[in-house]
Parts: sequence; C-alpha cells; structure tokens
Amino acid sequence: LIPGAKCRVANREHVVEYAANRAGLRDTDEALSNPEIVVIGDSHAMGWGVRSEEAFPERLQGILSRPVLNTGMSSFGTVRELVLLERLALPSAKTLVIQYSDNDFLENKPYIDNGVLEILPEWQYRAVVEAHRQWTRYYPFKHVIGGILSAAQPVNPERLLGSPPPGDLVREARYFLEVLLRHRATIEGKTVVVLEISSYGRMDGRFVAAVRDLLSEPRY
Repeated sequence: LIPGAKCRVANREHVVEYAANRAGLRDTDEALSNPEIVVIGDSHAMGWGVRSEEAFPERLQGILSRPVLNTGMSSFGTVRELVLLERLALPSAKTLVIQYSDNDFLENKPYIDNGVLEILPEWQYRAVVEAHRQWTRYYPFKHVIGGILSAAQPVNPERLLGSPPPGDLVREARYFLEVLLRHRATIEGKTVVVLEISSYGRMDGRFVAAVRDLLSEPRY
C-alpha cells in the first residue's frame, strides 16, 4: 500500500476504510516497533472487507496481550510475504504466523522451479483484470446462474494463472517448505505457526497435516 495513505472501498458487501502505516502495511506505526509476533499472509490476514480491528492479527493481539504486527497484503503469496518480512528487518519478532492460501502455490512452484519469481507479462495481467471485472460485476440473478454453472465447472480469474494440483496437498506442502528453506535465515530461531485460510470449502486441515508430515524428513 502507499505509505501513510488512506482509501475507502464501498461495494454491495461492505464499506471499509484502509489506512497504511509508514511501511505501507495495514497497521499502525507503533506496531512496527519491536513486535513479538508477526503475521504474514494475503488479503485474509490483511482483513479485506472488515475493519482493521476486526482482522485476525488484531484479534490475536487482543487475546494474547502481546504486540502483533500485521504484514498481510492482498494478492501476496508465500514468496512475496517472506521478501516483505526480510525488508522490514524485525529482530524482536519471536513468533511468525504464516497464513497460507491454496493460490500461494501459483507463486511457490515457479519460484522454486525457475529460481526467481517473475512478474506477469502485460497481456496476461490485463486478461486477469478483465476476468476479475466480469467475475465481480453484478447482474440480475447472478448468484442463481453462477451457482448452477459452478456446479458444472467453476469459473474463477485465478484459472488464467494456472491452478494448484487438485488434491495433491503433499506437493503443495513440499513447495511451501522449499520456499521456507530459501528464506531460512529469516525464520531461523523463530517459532513458526502455519495455518491455512482458503476459499471454496478447503478449510479441513489437510494442508497443515501434509506440512507436519513432511517435517519428519531430514531436509525440512
């Protein structure tokens, strides 16, 4: 986000103000000072669609009474989340909470396979923007029609970027852990908590279980 900027998003679902601190994060400037817990993630962690105090990192701070920094950023995957964490340089952080979403695989795989995270070519970016516009615009009976069509073949802008292997959670987990290994210096010595928040009913704990199983391998 633009450091120090504010914006107001209003649509059929919500009206929410987003305010960025000096680091361009949806948190306060004070939160940047010696946080014990840092949350990295995408729009779920950032708190898209809810007030900042309703985002789960803020709720976590209230429950634990410990300073928590929310670095969640809409559209970020595991790679960009860790790069952002490196740039922030937070030596006081003792615990790192990583919020994973299944679409993180779309960045994790090419990053590990190619050794670099490349930006989209302009044509593909514009195609995703247009697909998103079509996906989010409202028309009469949209949800009825969409429900019928999605039962046959779900349509989502992310399909233009590729998709995770259906049901291959071990492969997803392995790419995730390989990303963490690439950024080992950033997480070394910290307690790392991994949780998944994904869309479309995948909240069953199987990804986290796959990560836990792979931790028995010497490489991880």
